[in-house]
Amino acid sequence: MNKKVIIILILLNILVKGVLLLYPIDSFEGKTTVDDTYYSLLIAKNIADGKGPLSGENFTNGFQPLYVFLSVPIYWITSDLDFGLKLALALLMIFDCLSLFFLLKIIRNSTHSDFPQYLTGFLWIFNYYIISTSLNGLETMIAFFFLLMTYYYYLKVQKEKRSLRNYLILGMFSGFALFSRVDSGLFLFFIYSSILWSKFLKRSDENHSKKSNFKHIVYSILTAIIIYLPWLIYSNYYTGDLYQISGKAVRIMALEGIEGNFIGFYLNMSKRFIIDFIFNNYIELSMAFLFLLILIIKERKIPKINHKILLVFSLVLISVYVLYLPAYWYFGRYLFPIVLPLLLLAAEFGNKVYKMFNFNKAIYISFLIIVTLFISKSKTRELYFNFDTVKSYRYLALHLNQELPEGKTIGA
Repeated sequence: MNKKVIIILILLNILVKGVLLLYPIDSFEGKTTVDDTYYSLLIAKNIADGKGPLSGENFTNGFQPLYVFLSVPIYWITSDLDFGLKLALALLMIFDCLSLFFLLKIIRNSTHSDFPQYLTGFLWIFNYYIISTSLNGLETMIAFFFLLMTYYYYLKVQKEKRSLRNYLILGMFSGFALFSRVDSGLFLFFIYSSILWSKFLKRSDENHSKKSNFKHIVYSILTAIIIYLPWLIYSNYYTGDLYQISGKAVRIMALEGIEGNFIGFYLNMSKRFIIDFIFNNYIELSMAFLFLLILIIKERKIPKINHKILLVFSLVLISVYVLYLPAYWYFGRYLFPIVLPLLLLAAEFGNKVYKMFNFNKAIYISFLIIVTLFISKSKTRELYFNFDTVKSYRYLALHLNQELPEGKTIGA
């Protein structure tokens, strides 16, 4: 693996995203963070203070546990809420950089070329959607990292004949993926179904190998369960419930808009998804589509599509959140994993086009195109160049705290 490429891209990633953490919190906070940021960090602070997962006057399991637990030490270090927020965002940046590193490793392993690594790095770094998600103060980037690592070791397991170590590591990352977001279970279903088919159920004369593979699969799943189980015990201890209450609440709120018009409601959800999908992923979509179009024109056929399991998972994830949990205001966060197959396909299509034309300045041209698309987005310019105070949830809370007398109640 070309270490120079990795170092350049990681340093560039830290520069582009890390500079935002140096901004005054009044001008930066609220552009990427949301209300649930403070909800999650408040629970982390309550746990740090020895109160348990307290929300208001009651215990709750309505949060993504791994992120909250990882944030607890922040409030052992500081009681300053603003500094605590910046530390939480710095934590998320670490997972962002780790995600980029292993994403580049996957691409290097499949293409053996520098250009697709640069292309993917630019698509990851100069991308408002990824920047705002990385710094949203929530679990999204942590969940993405563990989903990515699960896929990374899935590819290793599929490639190698027998390696208990890789199966156990796969199980470890699977457990943490589930720990970080419960909907990662959908991905794990496809991952382990694929492994079970290819390593055990598929016709083969190697019976001894089949038995060994089956044992490894069982050990891997048990490892994932062992990692996830403490959360279930913790949740049940404090709330008497295993199922996170946030999922129930979001579904109830989302379905309030049906009012008997099922077809109209779901058509509207589908339209909202398509708009959000294009708006959030327009850079990697446009690059992947451009490279695919060039390949079809030159080769007069559709090129081989890899990473099919990620595409299937993405379609199922979309279906779940459009049809079962149609909370369109969360689409950007819940459907963020779709970025992964888009980046991988853009890299692989781009690599084929690069080899086809052997264009020496392809790295510089792709850099200019991606940065131009990045800067052309008005939200990018607002994020980096507008230093006015953001009237966010934090601003509202501080304002009310200053203006209203102590003990004053708003609403019923």
